[in-house]
Amino acid sequence: MSSSKPFAVPSPFPAPQAVSSTTFTPPPLDGSVLVSDMFAHQAKHSPEHPLFVFQNGAQGLRTIRYSESYKAIQKASAIVRGHYLRALPQYTAQGGLRPADQPPTVGILASADTVSYATLMVGIMRLGLAVFPISTRNSPAGVAHLLRQAHVVQLFVSPDPAMQTLATETLALLHQSDEPHRVELLPMLQFQDVYDRPASEDVRDADDVKVGPLELDSTTCIFHSSGSTSFPKPIRISNRSFLQWSIIPWFGELDISSVVFGVQPLPMFHALSSITFLWTVSTGCIVGCYKPSSPPTVPTPENYLEAIHQSKSTLLFCAPSFVEAWAQDPESLASLKGLSHIVYGGGPLSKQAGDQIAKMGIAVFPMYGATECGSFSMFLPAGVPAVDEWQFFKLNPELEVEMLPQEEADDIFEMTAVEGTYLMPNAFNATSKDGRRAYRTNDLLQRHPRDPTRWRVIGRADDQIMLSTGEKTNPGPLENILVGDRYVKCAVMFGRGRLQNGVIVEPWPEYAFDPTDERKLVEFRNAIWPTVEKMNEFAPAHSRLFKEMILVASPNKPFEYTPKGSAKRRVILNLYDEEIKAVYAAVEDSSQAGLTPPSDWTHDATLLFVAAVVRQVMERELKADDDLFQNGCDSLQATWIRNTLVRALRESKASSKTLPNSVVYNNPTIALLAKFIHGLFSTNGAQTADEVKEAKVKEMTDMLAKYTSDFPVHKPVPGVRDAPLDEVVLLTGSTGRLGCHILSQLLSRPSVKKVYGINRGSSAPGDLAKRQKDAFTKWKLNGGLLADAVRAGRVVLLEADLAKESFGLPTDVYEEMKNTITGILHNAWLVNFNVSLASFEPLVAGIRHLVDLSLTSPRPTAPPIIFTSSISVLLNSPPGPAPEVPVSSPYTAIGMGYAESKWVAESILLRAPLRSTVVRVGQMCGDSQEGGWTEKEWLPVLVRGSQALGALPQRDEELSWIPVDGAASVLLDFLTATEHEPVLHLVHPTPVAWGTVVSHFSKELELPLVSAEEWLARLSAADAKDADAAKANPAVRLLDFFTNAWSAQAAAPTVLSTDRAERVSPALRGVARKPLGESDVRAWVRFWRDGGFLKGLHDLVADSGVSAEV
Repeated sequence: MSSSKPFAVPSPFPAPQAVSSTTFTPPPLDGSVLVSDMFAHQAKHSPEHPLFVFQNGAQGLRTIRYSESYKAIQKASAIVRGHYLRALPQYTAQGGLRPADQPPTVGILASADTVSYATLMVGIMRLGLAVFPISTRNSPAGVAHLLRQAHVVQLFVSPDPAMQTLATETLALLHQSDEPHRVELLPMLQFQDVYDRPASEDVRDADDVKVGPLELDSTTCIFHSSGSTSFPKPIRISNRSFLQWSIIPWFGELDISSVVFGVQPLPMFHALSSITFLWTVSTGCIVGCYKPSSPPTVPTPENYLEAIHQSKSTLLFCAPSFVEAWAQDPESLASLKGLSHIVYGGGPLSKQAGDQIAKMGIAVFPMYGATECGSFSMFLPAGVPAVDEWQFFKLNPELEVEMLPQEEADDIFEMTAVEGTYLMPNAFNATSKDGRRAYRTNDLLQRHPRDPTRWRVIGRADDQIMLSTGEKTNPGPLENILVGDRYVKCAVMFGRGRLQNGVIVEPWPEYAFDPTDERKLVEFRNAIWPTVEKMNEFAPAHSRLFKEMILVASPNKPFEYTPKGSAKRRVILNLYDEEIKAVYAAVEDSSQAGLTPPSDWTHDATLLFVAAVVRQVMERELKADDDLFQNGCDSLQATWIRNTLVRALRESKASSKTLPNSVVYNNPTIALLAKFIHGLFSTNGAQTADEVKEAKVKEMTDMLAKYTSDFPVHKPVPGVRDAPLDEVVLLTGSTGRLGCHILSQLLSRPSVKKVYGINRGSSAPGDLAKRQKDAFTKWKLNGGLLADAVRAGRVVLLEADLAKESFGLPTDVYEEMKNTITGILHNAWLVNFNVSLASFEPLVAGIRHLVDLSLTSPRPTAPPIIFTSSISVLLNSPPGPAPEVPVSSPYTAIGMGYAESKWVAESILLRAPLRSTVVRVGQMCGDSQEGGWTEKEWLPVLVRGSQALGALPQRDEELSWIPVDGAASVLLDFLTATEHEPVLHLVHPTPVAWGTVVSHFSKELELPLVSAEEWLARLSAADAKDADAAKANPAVRLLDFFTNAWSAQAAAPTVLSTDRAERVSPALRGVARKPLGESDVRAWVRFWRDGGFLKGLHDLVADSGVSAEV
């Protein structure tokens, strides 16, 4: 046995096995003995230790020990060797076709008992051949594909009609192909062939005959993927990997020697079954199985439970369906009391069933892994998880991982296994941060809210549904809730590229019906609606389902499933493509039913009707002046409100009255909506552009007047002095990217005594301190500095609502802050370009409350306010460099609620009797040290999209992007400046050409440059080619944005003068001396690659330039 790399094991192992066993001696685990040879080792050193136990009818419990089992393995090897030698010419002829590390391969396609199947597998492997156990649930085309891909010459097939038919149809496909592939069918090994007959002379000589290489890195077994999206793919497993899998329990926390594992239902063609079987020979655990027979026993919850008791199993390995069936039967539940552990795998276990088992004191654990890598979860942790904690697991310490953060939540990561010391993936599709080969699983894991060492699987990254809003739905947990309904067998959600999600539900056979029967469809939707409502309570707002979006599968078009029993998502969505398109077409013109429009659209009648519409859609009562979006209305609900109003107008024979798509966004209260609709009737539905403009201006000026009346008079308290070297700063938005850099730099200044970090409340798990810490980690800032400051009380993190009096804080906290702060840096604002000015009113109120806080300070000078505004307030400004002066006219900002709100905020501060500085901030790029740049911004998306398109766009444009850490330094200069300027601009004073920056991207990514027109054409073609194009190329989602921004009619970018800002800020003068260049681009690319957002060159080569798994 030779290998270029030694087999590594720790010394000592974390969890030694068989410490107290008198019958089992662990084998050498240093790589000197392969797993297939360990059975011979145990026959010599542990001959009386049990390997299999099962109930043998009236004869009682039968135990097969290593001495008996090894003789049967020898007989199996002799049978295999005879078949192999007969086909030797064919094996020899294909030698050059197989991978160099793959020996001749023998397949198994069989419904067979555990003992016979396992014995045959070992008998094949110990000869130096590779064994390929194939799922019996594959189609003939799937089996044919696998046999060809794995170069199988001989296939053991069980005698049952189902497998004989499957094998025959497979051979027919192989013979009909353009390149016929010959496979010989062999009769499946039977239990009595090897366990109940004496060994022949040939068998006794089998030890000395090897027909293939027994080397650490040669293939010993081949499994295959599930084939949920395409043909299943062979996954080659080396002897090294089998050894690494065999010692997984040695990295756990318990000694499992002599524990009987109840694995009766697990098919041996599944990798999980093989892993548990490998543990027997390394730890001394025992396999509890059904009595060997042909055909084998078909597992049911009832006979499995009976076999558990007969075999005296105390630890179960099974699919969740068995546990869920027992959980519904009180008698079965009572029968489980003697168990110590239930380990489930292959899918999620319903929380209701898991909770019931956990309440009995049984340790419930998920077994999480992948055929490509083995087990990712520790086996076996000590202790019994709490009732509400059993879904979480510890990672296998043998494994080295990287967790790739996800944009939608700071506690969700994609699991990536890295080529490590003790465990080696068998397939690679990525590169780790430090350049090692890695395997990205596409599995999404959620970190435990309190214990960072534990995780749970919540779905698949490649199953995520990206809505047209840019929001993501992770369907797995939501579908699991739906499947918990008694009527629902399976549920598959859809909605990629749409405004809202839908679901296709397959009823159990006894509840199946023709979904074209409208009455039955309504009845079924109503029957499952309580479960849908539970799902909606769990789901994020954008993922909720409306009843109209529930499709029901037809009995004539049943769902297809993988060998693991999982729904073939892509196949099902393709199968129901027409129905999905039809439901969206219907919904586009549909609305909430059951509401009768008023007969006369008077103001009062209109107000009552709009209130009823909002109440039915949002399922809550709102006051007439409550902002819908501040009270949870999302884009989906806004669409339903508009559609319902449109339908009502049509039913009232007022079809000539049109409602713009943005009507709810522009009129975000019941009162405003009612006023708008009533105005359609009083003005014949027509408003000129000038009238619309004037209405906007009036709304802006009215809001400004509302929040600039009766400013407090600043009254310093005698005896309180300014302390210029004793700064106390109030910082809003400290968890954002810019906020993190500001906070980090404040803490680096000895003159800063304390920082109040104020942030909005969050629905994300974890307190504010954890969110702040995680944000520092994401942007690679000094977490130790933050932790020390929090412990010392130098940083006080507060969740607050600036729109409320005293920010909604306890009186003592607010008073202390008011009495001590020396400066305010307001850096928090809602970034939403869809909603109207009215939706920003709470933020405008927050500006006024900050002014009041400053003016009521006891200090001799009211603390200054620095406000980060936006260049959007200059939306309609004339061409040419914009000076650093107040914008008195609201007309410059009208057209976008975000810009209008910033204009109102600027104007409030400029009218307030205190020192304030409005800072109009331009595009911030990655910081100058680590390159940290938010991946969801347009430029990172463009770069990632360019990788998929194979080219970068050339543009004639100047860029004034400023590194975010530089922007933070400049803002702190403004805060402490002795010279006061009411308005300053924050952009890079030394612009560079787009061509300069993009040429550095071209060099770094090895991508050619093309014209912007060609780049847009490629992007448009990618979008037209594939409905799922945004999955491989997120730039597709911004196609309209790029097209409009780069069109000949697009307004020229606003150029900002920075003369005054440079005079005030030494930091900005320093930035001016460092134009963006190659080192900046390199840092951005490195940051995006490290986070898994951009692919490295290794991955691009592997994917031929395009991948959906970025």
